[in-house]
Amino acid sequence: MAIGDHKTFTAQVDAWVIKSDASIDTVLKRSIFDVMDEATETVIGKMRGGAGGLVNRGKIPKDLSNLAGSLVSTLQGGMAQGGEDSYSLVIGGINAKNDPVMQFSWGGTAADYAVHVHYGTEHMDGYFWVELAAQKWKSYVEKNVEFVKRQV
Repeated sequence: MAIGDHKTFTAQVDAWVIKSDASIDTVLKRSIFDVMDEATETVIGKMRGGAGGLVNRGKIPKDLSNLAGSLVSTLQGGMAQGGEDSYSLVIGGINAKNDPVMQFSWGGTAADYAVHVHYGTEHMDGYFWVELAAQKWKSYVEKNVEFVKRQV
């Protein structure tokens, strides 16, 4: 291989790596958005007569409290919700190449009852909005991979 050919090849590999990183970034960002869009969907809560008093699984009940508005997102090293008297529900940590870990949680001191609404108690059924959104992660990634492929 001639020196000029080597420089051209190196430049092509560099361009491919940059494009690959950008594609991975796009898939990751779009998939996070899709999951969070799903996980933050609200429904009128049982206390206000939503769904005929039935639990609408996968949605955050919105009555007269702060649960839906208690969502906090943090990057690795940021201030996360927590403490002895608070509850947080983590939708997941994502650690892509060179990216910090991301955490999304509900509850904290603004809605320390989040874990009870999410998982339920002996007196009420749970809404499970975190698990039901997280279960769709793979399908969102697959959908966004196809999106990126169409852009090439």
